[in-house]
Amino acid sequence: LIENKKFDSLLTNNNNITFLNTNNFDLLNNQLSNNLIDFAFITEPNNYQFNDEIKFKKIEDLHLVYVSKNNNLSNLPIVLLANNDKFKKVSEDYIKNMSVSLNNTIMVDDYDNIYPLIKNGYANGVLIKELILKELDNKEVFEIIPSKQSPVIRIGMLYNINNELKIKKYFNI
Repeated sequence: LIENKKFDSLLTNNNNITFLNTNNFDLLNNQLSNNLIDFAFITEPNNYQFNDEIKFKKIEDLHLVYVSKNNNLSNLPIVLLANNDKFKKVSEDYIKNMSVSLNNTIMVDDYDNIYPLIKNGYANGVLIKELILKELDNKEVFEIIPSKQSPVIRIGMLYNINNELKIKKYFNI
C-alpha cells in the first residue's frame, strides 16, 4: 500500500536512507537542531513549535476516506490505527462527523494491517485515498461518501535550514 509514484520521484539519486519511525517531535527537534539527522518525513505538526532553524516543506496532501467492502454503511466494526495519535484522532473525528458510532472498534498497530481487514469484509475503516486508488477503481473496496469534505493530512520534510543545500542535492523539492 505504501508504494506511490509521487514519492518514487522524490529522490534525485539512488541514496541509502535510514528511516526511523517516531512520533516524538522533541526528539526530532533536538536531532535536527544538533545536526544528528539531516531530515525527517512527517505529517505537518499542528500544535508544536520547532526551533527557528527548523523548516517544514510540504510534499503532498493526502486525503482520508471512509471505506467498506460493500457500498453502504454496514454495521461492521471500525478498524483504527492505535500507534499514531494524529491519524487516529483525525479518523475518529471524521467517522463521528458521519454519525457513525465508534463503539465497536478493532485497534491495529500498523497502517498496512487496516486494508486487509476492510477488503476481506471484517471491518470498515479510514484509509489514505491516494494509496488505494486502484482498489477503489477495481471496486475491491468502496468509499462511503461523507457529508463533509474528506480530511487532509499534509506530508512533508522537516529539516534544518543549515542543511538546505544538502537536501536540494538529494531531493527534488
